[in-house]
Amino acid sequence: MKLTSDTFTTPCGPFSAALTEDGAIVATAFGRADALKLRLPASCELGVSRPAPALRAAVAAYFEKGAGHFKLRLTLIGSPFQQKVWTALRRIPVGETRTYGDIARQIGSAPRAVGRA
Repeated sequence: MKLTSDTFTTPCGPFSAALTEDGAIVATAFGRADALKLRLPASCELGVSRPAPALRAAVAAYFEKGAGHFKLRLTLIGSPFQQKVWTALRRIPVGETRTYGDIARQIGSAPRAVGRA
């Protein structure tokens, strides 16, 4: 899968995202593109860099106002188990937290496996 990237400055340092051609977010990382590549499957090719205005605006709003709800399109690329973990994570209400153990009990797995996902 060929992806584009965007790296921009935040109060916590550089932030990078890998996006599909239609702008859906595949992965993010604090750091430059090299940090981002570590989060991508080997089948993904990180190509041309191009700005992602919706992502930049959402991240800026988070740092400026503490806005905690992002309405951005995601494309989750991972194993069926990773997909299960990520689905559980997306169900956590804004402002609440869960431990790896909480998620593991919810999906019938082990905390360490959840953390790796």
